[in-house]
Amino acid sequence: LVANAALLDTGNLVLTTAESTILWESFDNPTDTLLPNQKLAIGNKLSSRRTEEDFTAGRFEFILRDDENLLLRPIARPTEGYYDEYWSSNTHDNFSHLVFNQSGYIHQTLKNGSLYTLSSEVPLSTRDYYRRATLDFDGVLRQYTYPKTFQRNQSWPTSWSLPQDICAVVSGRYAQSSGVCGYNSYCKLNQDQRPVCECPPGYSYLDPQNPFEGCQPSFAPQSCMTNILAVAEGFEMQVIPSTDFTGDEYELFKSVDEDWCGATCLNNCFCATVRFSQGNCWLKKYPLSRGYMNPGSEGKTLIKVGKSSMEVMEQAPSPVFGGKNENKNHLILPGSIVLSCSGFLNILFLLLAIYGSSHKKRTKIPRDTRTFGTKLQSFTFKELEDATDGFKEALGKGASSTVYKGDLKSGSGSLVAVKRLDKVVLENDKEFKAEMSAIGKSHHKNLVRLLGFCEEDAHQLLVYEFMKNGSLESSLFKSLRLDWRISDFGLAKFLKSNQTRTTTGIRGTRGYVAPEWFKNMPITAKVDVYSFGESIFTALHEKSDPDGGRSY
Repeated sequence: LVANAALLDTGNLVLTTAESTILWESFDNPTDTLLPNQKLAIGNKLSSRRTEEDFTAGRFEFILRDDENLLLRPIARPTEGYYDEYWSSNTHDNFSHLVFNQSGYIHQTLKNGSLYTLSSEVPLSTRDYYRRATLDFDGVLRQYTYPKTFQRNQSWPTSWSLPQDICAVVSGRYAQSSGVCGYNSYCKLNQDQRPVCECPPGYSYLDPQNPFEGCQPSFAPQSCMTNILAVAEGFEMQVIPSTDFTGDEYELFKSVDEDWCGATCLNNCFCATVRFSQGNCWLKKYPLSRGYMNPGSEGKTLIKVGKSSMEVMEQAPSPVFGGKNENKNHLILPGSIVLSCSGFLNILFLLLAIYGSSHKKRTKIPRDTRTFGTKLQSFTFKELEDATDGFKEALGKGASSTVYKGDLKSGSGSLVAVKRLDKVVLENDKEFKAEMSAIGKSHHKNLVRLLGFCEEDAHQLLVYEFMKNGSLESSLFKSLRLDWRISDFGLAKFLKSNQTRTTTGIRGTRGYVAPEWFKNMPITAKVDVYSFGESIFTALHEKSDPDGGRSY
């Protein structure tokens, strides 16, 4: 048992028994720092922190592998998987451990007796300075010094670093990763030779408190339309000099000029940016990765950005039919052109069958003080939380929501199905409210009625009639005769009367959704025909899951 804990003058924290037997010591269990007299044994490693202030495990590690090779490499968090190293000692099977000696050198003793030192810098006097070597959150191993004599406002200056230019080293390696900075951002060195991450024009930080997390566009994505002029409308190309995103090239053109290169990207809805250098034009797609600004580079990046949102909305042309612009704003009947929701289980998620019954009745839900007419009832989150007993009994789960059984406690027949959205899948709150209103006005004997909703803080929920006889899937594959009732248009996408197509994020389950979703193409009512056909095909073959149930 542990009887004592002691912090030694070396900085080693030890736990001992009453007989002074060491049970554990911090020198054998390093985190992100090595101290003088500490060794890094085979299989041990340093792990960077996530950010300067966040000490959870970060994206880089310094490891002495079993083959005695010393590596700096990125980690695929939150897993322990790793990418190709961006620095290696190339000392395979040639030494036993790494030592941070009292003189301030970090070295490996090779089998021939020679030393392999990580840096040729001559350390400052150990009599006058403290030392530490830390794998920082940006993936750089740095040795720091600090004077033993007190000095006001004194920091830990860097005596050497490995590698010296992390932006350049990482930009050309491990294609699966985003690089030092996150996606859609680029890395450059500041005056202290430390990496900083910047967003391209028209982009903003995902997390302003952590620029290393990456950036996101501040404009709506470009729509893939057949008219080449309409594709470029509302977008422009901006130049980022001496910068490259070294991954994600999908096409190369040679012997072209810069104007041609930029125009080609502008009119290509798959293109996010181009790299132009010496007559070569590389087209690149989202997300942009391994961005690097090299002041000595002759090449440049031209990035596609949207003009202001209001400008885009004002300039966007209306579709032309028969030579005339149609500007009607009425919604087409939802039941006829609802676009693909969530495949077989989510398109018809609450498609609950009424079978073995001699009569057909619409379930009525009396309430003490509330009625459900053409106007949807607005619930508080607390009301629905109480009705579902804390969301206790799940009826099923779709691509972006879970449905729970609920009781409004207002007498017999008050059971409801409460659909709780797991993530925001609609473009904005205005669209959410508009579509809820449209669905609430849809009345048909074969449609399960949407009764109400909740939109409170981050909570978005829908309240449906409760159908007691199970799911479509269980009924189909039991070969039962059904009286159909369709539900779950809660996350559908509606077209206005002046639209034949629209663009939106993918919604559905892989295997049931049409190919247009994956090709970033405009979506039409025909995607419903595809999904319906997949559902029929699946039922005929008695196969309830065509592609592993992966949902979007």
